[in-house]
Formats: sequence, structure tokens, C-alpha cells
Amino acid sequence: MLRRGVAVAVLVAAVLTASQAANARRKNRLVPIVHRAWACKDVVHYFVIHNYTKLLDERGGEYLTLDVELLKSMKSFTKMEVLVHRCSEVAGGCEYFTTWHWTTALCPLVMAKGVVWSPMIQQISPRVTCPFQAGRYFSANGTVDMDVLDSLRVPGLENNFWQIESKMFDGKEVSSCLRFRGEVRRVKSRA
Repeated sequence: MLRRGVAVAVLVAAVLTASQAANARRKNRLVPIVHRAWACKDVVHYFVIHNYTKLLDERGGEYLTLDVELLKSMKSFTKMEVLVHRCSEVAGGCEYFTTWHWTTALCPLVMAKGVVWSPMIQQISPRVTCPFQAGRYFSANGTVDMDVLDSLRVPGLENNFWQIESKMFDGKEVSSCLRFRGEVRRVKSRA
């Protein structure tokens, strides 16, 4: 009987702890802080950033307005690669963190709702089609879905600076290469 009581107490404590953690996450939200965005200069590709500006929202998060151009249409979208480096503000250097590769169903993945980059893709005008066509595109107040990012439980997400490199491939050729540098902060949400 005592063992059952202990087991029930442990189960109740675990449920309450999980519930409290979920409530704490709802009371606090992640916001993106973008330090810089640029097209890769050391990689041959067909993507140009003509201009970008940042907008600060009421919670301290930043939104990007981008004026970009893809100089050559993609014939096929064969691979997407996201390279992540964790950077130190003090030391000024970055270390490799992880790389994500996708090679199948890329158009549905990039255009899907509910992934980290969805809000940015949904803000692009004229509306993009996949594979991407040459042309000038504008994204007003684009961001990433911080709730999706928070659900990934990336270790040290909030305590580091990050440099992200995103490449899209057309066959073996790099169609676009874009880099972002920034950080993620947790802020208290208003009820």
C-alpha cells in the first residue's frame, strides 16, 4: 500500500511539474533579435538582398522587411541545407552546432504552414511558387514562428548568439545562400 501511495505521489508531482512548466512557457514567450542578414559572399549563387530593415514589436522581438531578388529560376529544388553555428559575444567566434538536410518533398516542406519559417514565406509578395522563379520579392514584417522553435527544445537556445546559413540547391548548383545572425530572448507575456 505504501508503494502505491509513493507511486501515486510521484505521478501527481510529475503531472504538476509538467503543467507548471507548460504554464511558465505560456507566460513567457521567445522573441527573435536579428543582428544581421546577408547573402553569402563566399558562395556562388543567384540570390541578392537589395535592402532589409528591422521593426521592433511591443514585446522586444524584431521583424524583417526584405527586398530580395532571385536572379535565375530554379529548374528543380533538390536539396535544402541549414547550417547552424553557436557564437560567443565575448570571444567573437562561432562553433559548429548542427546541420539539417532535406532532400525529399522540398516544395511542400518549404511552403507548409506550421514550420519555423512559415511566417516569413507567407509574407512574401508576389506570392512565391516552388520551385522558385527568378524575380524580385518583398517580405514585409517577416519573422519565424517562435512557438515552433520553442517546441524544439534546442539546448542553450536563449543563452547564445546564433548564425544560421540557409542554402537551396537546384541540382548540384546553389540557387540561394542566405545568412542570419541573431539571438533569442524570453520575455514575459502580457496576460
